[in-house]
This record gives sequence, C-alpha cells and structure tokens, in this order.
Amino acid sequence: LSSASERARAPTPAHALALPRASTNARARVPERARMAPRAGEGAAHEAVGEVPSAPSTARASPPNALGVGYDPGNPFLRILQGQGAAFKLLETEHALAFLDSMPMTRGHCLLIPKVQVATVLDLDEDTTAAVLRELPRLARAVVEATGCAGMHVLQNNGEQAMQTVFHVHFHLIPRYGGESMSELSANRRPLDNADAEVLAGEVRSRLALAEISTPGSLGARSRL
Repeated sequence: LSSASERARAPTPAHALALPRASTNARARVPERARMAPRAGEGAAHEAVGEVPSAPSTARASPPNALGVGYDPGNPFLRILQGQGAAFKLLETEHALAFLDSMPMTRGHCLLIPKVQVATVLDLDEDTTAAVLRELPRLARAVVEATGCAGMHVLQNNGEQAMQTVFHVHFHLIPRYGGESMSELSANRRPLDNADAEVLAGEVRSRLALAEISTPGSLGARSRL
C-alpha cells in the first residue's frame, strides 16, 4: 500500500495541493519500479505517481535492502517534506507527517510518513519507528471523527511484490463506509477534490487540536499542526 491537477496554473498554498495525477507521458518518466498496476484485491497498495522533477542534491539513493529496494530520492513524498511539493497536511511533528492521499480510495484516505529518508520498514530504526507510530492512533481517531466512517484499514506495503510504488516508507489509513471490495475501491479511485479536501483537512486538524487541549501536556510538545 499513496493530488492538485497538473493542469493547474495558479499558485496553491503548501497545505492545499495534492500530488499530481499520473498521465501517459508522465508515467514513461517514472522509475520502472514505480509503474506497477494493482493486482485484484490489492488496490489499496497502488499509489498514483506522476512526473516528479529530480530531488535536490541533499537527497541520496540508498543501497538495496533485503527486498532489493533502495531509497528513491526523486519520490513525491520527499518533495513534500522538503517544501518543493505540497499536500493537504493533517499532522506534523519533528519525526512524522500525515496528509491526504492524492488519489484516495475513499474520503479521508490519508498517509502517515516518517521524515527520515528510508524506503521500507526494513530500513527504519526502532526510535524512528516509535516516534512515527505513536502518532497513528490519534490520527486514526481524528479521521474517524471527521469522516464518520464505519471502519478503517491501516495498510503498509514493502517492495514491488507487495505493490509499493512510492519508495519512501508510508502507512495508509483508509476509511470504510460500505461493502465495496478493495478491487472496486481501487478501480474507482479519482483525483482528490481540492475544495472538499480543504474542508476535510481542516476538520481533522481541528479534532487533533481538541484532543491536545483535552489532554494537556501529553501531545502539545510534539505537534506542529
């Protein structure tokens, strides 16, 4: 288990732009390992990836891990972290960032990523893992409260065979509302609606802020949104 349109002309605030939708021409320039289509039943593993300019020289590719996966310094999540790309941000701490998926399977589909440059969970150290995953429960609660969903998937993919297409480790939170299969949800993915995303992101951030107020001293020191 990863949106404003490429045709947009006017500048958009950093919190109000989603990752670009993949096009036929753009896909030809995406690294080969990032062009896999989802298999039946595994739609949640497929992230839409568009043409991404080269990341700055501070980004470095890493040697392949045990899965044969190395870090991709041209990935769109790194661009967001470096302020060169933009997204509808939900939560940010010293170690983690969460934002809405650019091609959501359902309303509220979002991603939680570490700020370190690693490709898969195999490459995470224990301290970073703890610092990122400690944010998962409160993010999930805020998304559930903001969307009113009836269920939620938390999914994570490592390597091409597991349908990873963006090689910066990330966790999907996918709200569920009905009985559609994952294949059906994947087939019906559409680019994020910017107007609705702006409202939804604000609702999630508000609920996160309220949670901090209700538990003084427990979250405020690490939250930046």
